[in-house]
Amino acid sequence: RDDLPTLVSGDYKNNDNLSLKPGVYAIYAKRGKGEIRFAGKLYKLDDALFVRAQKQPGNVKNAVIYEESPKIFIGEDSKISVKGDRKFLVSFVKR
Repeated sequence: RDDLPTLVSGDYKNNDNLSLKPGVYAIYAKRGKGEIRFAGKLYKLDDALFVRAQKQPGNVKNAVIYEESPKIFIGEDSKISVKGDRKFLVSFVKR
């Protein structure tokens, strides 16, 4: 289930340049390190969790990522700011 978007550094607004159904998502770094600004909070992320989760079988990967990543509620007009090193990629896991 890798149909959720992967974001590079930049500013995003749901239903503008981001398309997610409203709900709770875990947000994690797929590559590199950086930070996410969302709803007035700053989340520092790096890809160590993703690398560790890749060693798990099948859907255990997403369960590990979901449990150990920050959860955010994405609404109709939610804004997310992504800043990080050149390789920084972030994505989402939904339960």
